Amino acid sequence: MDLMAAGDAPDARIFGMDGEVLAAGRDEIRALFSDAYERNPTLHYEIQTRIEVGPFVIDEERISGFSDGREPVRSAISYRIEGGFVTEVRFFG
Repeated sequence: MDLMAAGDAPDARIFGMDGEVLAAGRDEIRALFSDAYERNPTLHYEIQTRIEVGPFVIDEERISGFSDGREPVRSAISYRIEGGFVTEVRFFG
């Protein structure tokens, strides 16, 4: 988790589908993903398609390995990159 968070800007934010802030800053982002992997130890993100346009990276991902046995889900995730760091992440789907 520390390695993942190191790629985020100190003031990076993660937004949910409805625009709510899920995490702000490296510590909250680390906690968000640590919690997700503690609850779902076999969680797996597989990039299906990647689009890079200017400072944006948009991934279509297949997410699987949920502990509750639910089927894999399809999601789009956008990343804004500034100065080599992720400054904003938005989840769709």
